[in-house]
Amino acid sequence: MRISPEKLLPPLQKIDLITCDIDGTLLSNKGLADENLDILADFIRRHNIPFTIASGRSLEGLTKVAHRLQLADYPLIGDNGAVVYSNVTDAEILYEELLFVPQTGAAVAQLTAAYGPHLEKLILPHTFSSNMNKQIGEAALAPQKYNVDLLKAIYIYKVLRFAAANNIASSYASSHRERAFAPHALWEVEYLTDDLATTYVPLDFAAFSRLPVYKIFLLTDEKHSEQKEVFDQISAWLAPLAQELNIIRYGSYMLDIMLKNVDKSKGVIFLQKHSPYRHIAAIGDALNDLGMLKAADISGCVANAQAELFAWTDFHASGSYNAGVLEFLEFLLRENYL
Repeated sequence: MRISPEKLLPPLQKIDLITCDIDGTLLSNKGLADENLDILADFIRRHNIPFTIASGRSLEGLTKVAHRLQLADYPLIGDNGAVVYSNVTDAEILYEELLFVPQTGAAVAQLTAAYGPHLEKLILPHTFSSNMNKQIGEAALAPQKYNVDLLKAIYIYKVLRFAAANNIASSYASSHRERAFAPHALWEVEYLTDDLATTYVPLDFAAFSRLPVYKIFLLTDEKHSEQKEVFDQISAWLAPLAQELNIIRYGSYMLDIMLKNVDKSKGVIFLQKHSPYRHIAAIGDALNDLGMLKAADISGCVANAQAELFAWTDFHASGSYNAGVLEFLEFLLRENYL
């Protein structure tokens, strides 16, 4: 355990809320079946700790974990900070950062009129001949020609199509208010690994472009190392939108596509500025937690965290996963920050 006294809050300044990453921090490879979660949940209840979760998961995934820990009263940070929900019961959206803004019929019609039946052949060069490439002219798909949000919709739509064709399970997190476009049923990682043959083929482009999407998620089996090249290619295709997109890779078999500069810090900062939870502690395990940890008043990492996090966090747990989370809570209580 290491602590940086110079960063800690003044004496008697209380922490209003603790945000905890889910996968790799709260959950081990046992997932929600981990019996140690009962110990943690009981500790949270007995000490009335203001505890919540911050994750790359969508509302459905957050809800499963919140119910497992019997969390009901505090805001939830989802989709890597793109969305903040009021609580697990109401799930009112308090804050959101859309990956692309839903398009109007006129914008979609413009694209369809320009390219017509060739829309399906755009973006992925190997899907059409060099002659057709000259006819269509990919150079025309430059940000200055089309609405940038529409351009993002085109690129991402094609990536989803390609992923489905290559047996990569994919989904997008869209507003839960749009029930017709709910996230794919196999969103959760722990369930996806048992059924990777099920892929999500998106709606037709006109319908897809009108979705309020926060994040795209792609997943293949960790054992399928050959898919690394596919993910490399997808990242390369999205390179023209590097100023617009934040691509987060998890090893060689998972990938998130989000709006540029969106990470979990967005949710933490929103709560600090616009909610009663002004002083926030956070704990995580991976680089996609770093923004949240830096924004927090007190930060911690579990023993199994990526090495880079140890230089940026105040508290280093000796235990891994939820055992380390419990250590962090005990420390905050012991030092009178709760």
